[in-house]
Amino acid sequence: MLLLALPLRLPMGAMYWDNFIYIDGASRVLSGQIPSVDFFAPVGPLAYWLSAMMLWLFPNGQTVLISSYAMLLITAPLMTLAMMYISKRDNAIAFALIAVFLFYVLVPFNTSSYYPFPGADGFGIYNRQGSQLLYVLVTAVLFVKSPRMLAAIVGITMAALFLIKITAFLAGGLICLFAMISGRIAIKPALIAALIFAGLAGAVELVTGAVTAYLGDIIALVKMNSGGLAGRMLQSASRMFAVSAATVFLALILLPNGQDLKARKLNQPAFWLPIILLAALFFESQNTGGQELIFLWPAVLSAMPLITKKLFQPKFSVPALALAAIIVLVPFADTTQAAARAVIGMLKHQNLDFAGMKSLDNVTVRPENFARAEFMRSEYAGDQADLRDFAKANELPSPLLYSDPDFQIGWLKSASDAVVALQEAEAKGFTYNTIMNLDFTNPFPFLTGKLATLHIAIGADPFRAVPEPDAETLASVRDTDVILIPLCPYTAATRDLEAIYAKAMAGRSQFN
Repeated sequence: MLLLALPLRLPMGAMYWDNFIYIDGASRVLSGQIPSVDFFAPVGPLAYWLSAMMLWLFPNGQTVLISSYAMLLITAPLMTLAMMYISKRDNAIAFALIAVFLFYVLVPFNTSSYYPFPGADGFGIYNRQGSQLLYVLVTAVLFVKSPRMLAAIVGITMAALFLIKITAFLAGGLICLFAMISGRIAIKPALIAALIFAGLAGAVELVTGAVTAYLGDIIALVKMNSGGLAGRMLQSASRMFAVSAATVFLALILLPNGQDLKARKLNQPAFWLPIILLAALFFESQNTGGQELIFLWPAVLSAMPLITKKLFQPKFSVPALALAAIIVLVPFADTTQAAARAVIGMLKHQNLDFAGMKSLDNVTVRPENFARAEFMRSEYAGDQADLRDFAKANELPSPLLYSDPDFQIGWLKSASDAVVALQEAEAKGFTYNTIMNLDFTNPFPFLTGKLATLHIAIGADPFRAVPEPDAETLASVRDTDVILIPLCPYTAATRDLEAIYAKAMAGRSQFN
């Protein structure tokens, strides 16, 4: 975390603005707002509480690192507790577990690349956080045999999973259910873990009211995003085909004969591997970008004594070792490759330095991308009619618009222009207290030191994450002093957000 105290810059990656959702949420929390109670969020409240703590501790920290490292406030103590137990029995296993965990936590990159230009991934952060918590859960379930310690880690981890993302919690629930069925977790520690979970969730609800509000948000999101789960799971399996297939084949190789199956029942690698894979595919079926399948590593590690057993038949042991290597090395190699490309590419980058952006522009970009961003901004400004034709057809100027570095650079420059214009207006006597942005992200309260509009959605994707506003929300929008509308480029998302809040914005003065 000391990295957050340094004036670090990261190479700008695809969808860099996603991490501004955390800055928006964190600044709202620091102003006294409660996630799900005072604003609608695409994920659970814990992400914003942790990010708020990190932003308070490191107000000038690189924003991707702030949101990426926030989960360490939960996972670091839990992994330390698990390592204290595991290292007393096998230092090598403890080192193998913690080394892989720290790699994925500290390197702000996803395990799959979705864009040709390398850069630090500002998107999928809440998915990475879910995977990291599931890594802790699987580690504890498979390697911690102390009932009290296991109950404590499972209870706290499941509470964190619930408050981060509901699909991560359900994936963890599947793992815990199999742990009980297989006898890995006895009834008493399972009940203790359940009491810890209930106690933590109950305390959060009692103090903030966020749990019931969060459940309401989940219901709203499910209604907006209903669809075929099986199809989405197939899509996630195809996206990670090599690792998924290797896991299935390794489980088949490790299947015991009838006598061994009866003796050891279900608590063995041949069954743990597919259960954890199923949990991972379910979790990833709702995600785009993250650290897919990293929590298979503890399961592979637990299978190594069986794979390398001296009496194991050589014709099976060699394929088993090869499959285990695929499961572990494919995501590691992909992440390492992406990180190396991005870091080496920084040698040819230039710094961004826009007025009024605080730490949001602590990134580097290719000079040619910067030049293109300037060109595209001028083109967008002169082609408003064409842009509205694109929006009318529900099309973007580019299918990868939000990933393109020129869009992200241009968005930051436009945000800078807006902040500077507001500062100049204030110097001339204009006063305002609240500010809203009709766009996917709204870091303007953080940048201007003003308050954010209550009850609206953050991470405002009108196609899947902005519910129909109620009277309270419309009243809050109506009372907002400044509402920003992005025009360069104008998109279908902006159009739909304008329509959603149209009743509350009627009759307002407009300035360009």
